[in-house]
Parts: sequence; structure tokens; C-alpha cells
Amino acid sequence: MTEMDSTLLIVFLVPSLIALWRYENRSISPEKRYRTFWPRFLAGFVDGLVFWPLYILLNFILRLDAPIWLHVTVYLIYNAIHWVYTIFLHGKYGQTVGKMVTRVLIVDAKTNGPISFRHAFLRDSIAILIMVPAIAIDAYELAISKMKNEPWPSGEFSTGGAWAFLVVVVWLLAEVITMLTNARRRAIHDFVAGTVVVRTNLGAPVVQPTPEPIEDTTPEMKPEPKPRVKRRFSSVFR
Repeated sequence: MTEMDSTLLIVFLVPSLIALWRYENRSISPEKRYRTFWPRFLAGFVDGLVFWPLYILLNFILRLDAPIWLHVTVYLIYNAIHWVYTIFLHGKYGQTVGKMVTRVLIVDAKTNGPISFRHAFLRDSIAILIMVPAIAIDAYELAISKMKNEPWPSGEFSTGGAWAFLVVVVWLLAEVITMLTNARRRAIHDFVAGTVVVRTNLGAPVVQPTPEPIEDTTPEMKPEPKPRVKRRFSSVFR
């Protein structure tokens, strides 16, 4: 395992442990069910930790003296597994492993019911459109580098990786801005797919205490007696 591999493990492991500690036994009131920014953010690190062994396996295979077609095929399969992982788990359970740890769930924005595989695919469709060209460029450069017996990537970033990094940064900024400017914290891909992310660790609703009745200390006022009118004795016989 290289130094870079160890660094990447720490980058994924530390936030994952924070997420596990933060959300394991924590409950929130139903009024906060749409406050999902930080759980979704930390869920990405947990999912990255899930894929770390595959990343190590990919690097091991790419270092082998194997046919070029095998290197390219393994690289393409490795990237495809990411989309299979998210689309399948979202469509089947509404959660990836990361979202299970941080206790958030994807539901239909209209019905609040389970989402379908169509919802799951639409959520990732824009990201797939962004990444497919970058992956294709990287696969081409990988094949060329193996033909020339040169290391890949030749610099800190491959051409596809550098291009994808810039596009992804812009995309993520747009997603975050969208998420923070609506009440249900829906990002762009949520609007595209018709979904919304909710918290699952809901506790009892916050009940406002009933105010105690205020005792009336005003002294009771007795009605004043009516003045007695003296009647003349002779008027009785009228």
C-alpha cells in the first residue's frame, strides 16, 4: 500500500467515524426532518470508505504486467460499479451504506413513499453525463501509457480527471446553493428525479407545555343590597 493509499484511507476513515459517533444514538424532532446537509455530506465519506478496498485492488491490477485490454476493462468496471452501487441501493432501499449510517432516506417528493429505480437513475443521470467523457479519456490515456510502458497518470491528474474535477466542483457548488435555498433542502438532482431526502432518526415531537391557569385573586364583590323603600300603611289597602 502506497503513501497515497494510506492518506486516502485516513481521509475517508476519520469523517466516517465522526458520522458513526454523531448519528448512532441521536434523535431529532420531526420539525427538523429536512435538515440533511451534514448527514448527506458525511455519507459520501462512508461510501468512499466502502469503495476503498476496490480502489486498492484496482491499483494492484494496474501495476501488474497484464494485457492492455485487461487494464482498461478493469478500470471501466471499477467506475461502473460506483453507479451500480448508488442506483441499486437507492432504488432498492432508498439508502446507500453511508446514508444508513447517517440515518437519512430518499423518498418520493410528492408522496413521501419509497422511490423506484427510475428515481434512482434520474438522481445520478447528470453526474453520469459529466463523468462518462472523463472516464473515456482516462481509459484511452491508460491504454496509450501501457503501450508505451509509461506510468499512468503521467502527472498528478490525468486529462480526464483534471477536466472532471473542474466540472464536478462547479456542479457541487450549484447543488449546495440549490439545497440551501429551499425549505426541504432539495438539490438539483432531487428536482430532476422528483425526490427529497429526509432524516430517519426522528424522536417524539416537541410538545409545548400547557400554561397553568392563573388563579384569580380579585376579592369577590358582593352585590349591594337594594335600598328599602318605606311604604305608607294606607297604600296597602289601595
